[in-house]
Parts: sequence; structure tokens; C-alpha cells
Amino acid sequence: MDFGTFLVQCLNAVQYGLLLFLVASGLTLIFGIMGVINLAHGSFYMLGAYMAFALSPLFGDQFILMLVAGVLLAAVFGYLLEWAFFSYLYQRDHLQQVLMTYGLILVFEELRSILVGNDVHGVKVPAWLDGSFALGDLMSYPWYRLFASAACIALAIGLYLVVNRTRLGMMIRAGASNRDMVRGLGIDIRRLYRIVFAAGVALAALAGMIAAPMSSVYPNLHMLDQMATLIRTFRPISVDKTEITFYCLAPKVESPAERVRRLRQYEEFFMGSGMGTPDDNAEFEYCHEGAEGASSAGKSFISFGLHNRIVGQDETAKTLGVPLESSGLIGYEGCSMSQFDEWLRLMKRPTQGATL
Repeated sequence: MDFGTFLVQCLNAVQYGLLLFLVASGLTLIFGIMGVINLAHGSFYMLGAYMAFALSPLFGDQFILMLVAGVLLAAVFGYLLEWAFFSYLYQRDHLQQVLMTYGLILVFEELRSILVGNDVHGVKVPAWLDGSFALGDLMSYPWYRLFASAACIALAIGLYLVVNRTRLGMMIRAGASNRDMVRGLGIDIRRLYRIVFAAGVALAALAGMIAAPMSSVYPNLHMLDQMATLIRTFRPISVDKTEITFYCLAPKVESPAERVRRLRQYEEFFMGSGMGTPDDNAEFEYCHEGAEGASSAGKSFISFGLHNRIVGQDETAKTLGVPLESSGLIGYEGCSMSQFDEWLRLMKRPTQGATL
């Protein structure tokens, strides 16, 4: 692995870790201050992603304003949710808290299905954050992922300052240590709980809004985001032929009928012709040009191809001497760079005097 590839993987790991921190910080506030086990916290992440999908056409490239509007809406929703449901859980045991919050997961999932359907949606990266910058000769890294990391770091610093340097933070820390004493000092502990819960919901929703342009917005997003469920191996045979092998990950105790159903779902969802290429851009291009037309680029989750299309050869194809009708900007889907690098390394071997 060259330094460029290593740096991209490190940046991806940091960016994803910071996003998880943003989600977890809201969960920590709710559990640490209120003592409530909230299994529905992931649904607030999903809420943020779908809010980004709903608000992006209204705000266009005003991405920061869209984030602010989404956070305010999520905070109001969290405040009302605490008043309607969570305020009754403080004196109950953890089993009842688990049952209530799990029930909310089912309610939120059904509401999502009724309101926005079960289709996969996409949120376009704002124009001022589109594109990528070079990391070495072959690798590049999207500006938006860098923005996501910077935004999470800024929010982490802001959280630290609020909790440790403000009067509200002092009350939050006191409430976490001894809520009865805080109540005895005349502080409205229920109002404090609602503010804390609203902040926790807003943080999770903000993480979902930031993540939406980097991944599709789809059903069960609160449980499945960024999870890898297959392994692909690439074995170049010649310049115009590559052998692809798929390994589907599944529970060991799965019944034969469930296994057949899972494999069928893989066939329908992952589209072997698209996933069986070093990069999915060609498949995405043909989907747009054939089924929906080039004008639909950027309006569905399958928008990577035309969005990053280069007519003719890119620099890598020219170096290898591979004739192409079109190419893509490698680096847009940073999580798949290691596979492409390995494929590229193997494809270069004949040009370096080696044999396959």
C-alpha cells in the first residue's frame, strides 16, 4: 500500500469515527443525565438523513442553512417527544425503558414508510463542496468528507465549551451527579431534561444530515448505515477481462430457505453487472442514460456515474493504454479505494515485465 492509499484510508477512518462520535455524544447526554436507555436514538439519525433529503431541494446550495434548519426542527421534535413519552420513564426500571424505546423504533419506521416510501434516495453534495483534491499521483479525496470531519471537530469543541464553561453546562453536570440536590436548589429539572433530550436528538439528526450526501438515504438506515455485507475479490485475466468473486456474509445458523432468500436479495440489490467492475460508474451511467435519461443525474441515489464522468480516457487509462469511452473520478467513493488500488496494481503488472 502506497502512502496516498494509506492516507485516504486514515482520513476515511477519522471521518467515520467523528461521525459516530457525533451520534454517540447525543446518546451519552440522554443516558448520562436522564438515566434512560434509549434504543430509538438511531431513529433520530435516520430522521436527520431524511430531513436532509426533504430540505435540500428547498435550500439548494445553502447547505449550512439547511443544517441549521434541520437542527432546529430536530430540537423541537425532541423537546415534544420528551414531554409526550420520555418524561414518564424516569422512575421506571430499565426493562420498561427498553420496551418503550423499542416500540418507538417500530413507530418511526412505519411513519417513514408511510411518509416517504421505501425507495432509496440521495442528497446531492453542494456545489461549493463538490469535487476532490489530489493525494499522490492516483488518489484523490472528496472535499465534502473533509468538511464533514471539520464540522464534527468544531461541534466537539463547542460541546466541550458548553458543558464546561457555561451555566447550562454547570446545571447539566450537577444534574448528572445529584438530580435531587439540583431540584432542591430550585432548578426546574424537568425543563433541564427536555433541553438535554432535545440537544441529544439534534446531535443525532445533525450526524444524519451530514452523512446523507456521503451515502444513500434508505429504509433501516438507523441499523444498516456503512455496514459491509459482502466480500469481493478481483483477479485480472487480461486488459479487457477481470474475474470477480462474491462472498456473501450471513449468519451461520441461517436456514436453507432464509439463505436462498438472502442470496436473491443480493442479486436484486447489488446488481452483479455493476458491482462486478473495479468502479461502478459505468453501470450508473447506463442506468441514467437508458432508464431515466442523462437529465436525471443527481436526482437519484445512482448519480455517481454521470456526476463524475470524464469523456474518454482519464490519466490512469492513458498510462495503462486502455481505450475507454468514459471514465470516472476515482476517490469519490473513498471506502472502496483499497479494492481499486489492488486491481490497478495487478493490471499494471504486465506493463512492468511481469506475467499474470
